[in-house]
Amino acid sequence: MRLWIGLAAMSAVFSASTLAAQDSASGSLQYDDAPAIAIAHAVAHEYLIPEELRGNPEGNHRLHIVLSEAMVPALAAASESAFLAEVEGNGLRGLYLEIELPDRRWSRLSIARPNGEIEGRSFGLGGSELALDELSIDGDIVSGHARTVVAQELPDWGDGATRYAFDIRFRAPISRAPVPTERLSGPDARSSPQAAAVIALAQLLASDDLSRVRAGLHPRQPFAAAMAASDPDAREALIDVREYIGSPEDLRASIEFVLVYGDRAVVVTRTEQGGGRFVVERENGAWVVAAQDQPYR
Repeated sequence: MRLWIGLAAMSAVFSASTLAAQDSASGSLQYDDAPAIAIAHAVAHEYLIPEELRGNPEGNHRLHIVLSEAMVPALAAASESAFLAEVEGNGLRGLYLEIELPDRRWSRLSIARPNGEIEGRSFGLGGSELALDELSIDGDIVSGHARTVVAQELPDWGDGATRYAFDIRFRAPISRAPVPTERLSGPDARSSPQAAAVIALAQLLASDDLSRVRAGLHPRQPFAAAMAASDPDAREALIDVREYIGSPEDLRASIEFVLVYGDRAVVVTRTEQGGGRFVVERENGAWVVAAQDQPYR
């Protein structure tokens, strides 16, 4: 009973007061019969995959929300892995919610485990055991009430079975997903400076001069480290990369879209075997294949 007495008391206190203007939450998270953890902060991040990059009919537009005991950067809600980084790296306690848009369906809950890991679930949400009520998206502000209807149990992964419960009201500004500043398709995409950067990479990799390839690769490219290995290993890695990227001519013909986000862009390719994407960025006035994190997130 102590678990629910504590939650009821916390809920009564917070319902009697108004929420702070923005970036606020009020309520608690509790494990077993331990003292309740006050949840006072909320951040929200919009996740939007552009139409040109969508491979699935669902999951392309979501709202991610982190409800936590301590303030976190807005990007902590960018993904479940970003939330995990805060939990593992900084000992954060709290919840991560994913809401499918535009139907506003609660699709995922991840909760910080007491041992510094997280537990995720995508079933039984918004039902008789877990509820997300009063969800409102008003312009760039999201608010709602997330709660456990009955206490839930974390699976025992060697650290013991643990029950948890939460009752949290929140209101937070939405960090909107980046929007392309330019969208190119067809011939315009293939003749763009962003596409030229990708073609230049393919031309470099087509060379059999290993020293030239090594010198020309940007250090942030994921295969640059492999090319720094011994000559036999580097040549083997070069064969694999060539097979993945293709010849300069085939690569140029496969470019379908270019999405520009200021000084970063995504070059989208499409072939009979499937699609690919390259992230390019403007560095010292020139476009290069360097960055790997997607600019639309």
